[in-house]
Amino acid sequence: NAVHSTGNLTASRWSCSGCSSEISSFIVSGGGSNIIESFSNTNPAAGATDLADLNVTSNGTSVSGLTHGYFCKDTTGVGALDKFAYVNTANAVGVGDLNHNYGNSRYGGSTDSVSNYGYMAGGTGNSPAIERFSFDNETISNDVGNCTSQTWTGGETMGCSSETHGYHLGKGSCLTNIDKYAFSSSGNATDVGDLTHDASNWNGNCSGSGRGNGMSSITHGYVAGGELYTDIDKFAFANESSQTDIG
Repeated sequence: NAVHSTGNLTASRWSCSGCSSEISSFIVSGGGSNIIESFSNTNPAAGATDLADLNVTSNGTSVSGLTHGYFCKDTTGVGALDKFAYVNTANAVGVGDLNHNYGNSRYGGSTDSVSNYGYMAGGTGNSPAIERFSFDNETISNDVGNCTSQTWTGGETMGCSSETHGYHLGKGSCLTNIDKYAFSSSGNATDVGDLTHDASNWNGNCSGSGRGNGMSSITHGYVAGGELYTDIDKFAFANESSQTDIG
């Protein structure tokens, strides 16, 4: 099971989004706020500090770049993509457009750290699109494929990434699909497995719509928590068809 670090955020908020650098983790937005908080990866017990603010209050999903964090808002148009630096307290600025409104809430974000791209996929809106933007030029975003129909229709979704692929995970209302799409070439996602639980499901109760969070190690993807769900799921990038409830 997970261990409580004894550290705390500056305030309790729902529907937060997270990203990370090598030395710090960041909690973005949530609960009707525009706050960006950070805490040390090596000393989380010290708690979080209020680092900076988004330029507007919005729901959305965070994506981790090498030197900056990105927040993809639940809207389209100029400034739909916010960027903030990991190493200072300057507020985020709008740096790019999104081609799709991915819904009032959260969708699956992933990072191609080899070619320096961020990805957004699916969500609670009316688009199954997989969209990417360059960390070197955030003003341009492109559609590169679609999620499978099972993973984007209604309900909040999650994401994680290996070095070569992005993963779009589950959604609210009892879907457990794991979608996989390649970073090296444009194309639609394929359904490669299932989580052991839907991230909003608990004991067969599918009434929860709030997602958990997707996370990545070098070799595995993880899904933790959810509106009615406290388990931690783990699957290997080398074999996504086999998942384990580890805590």
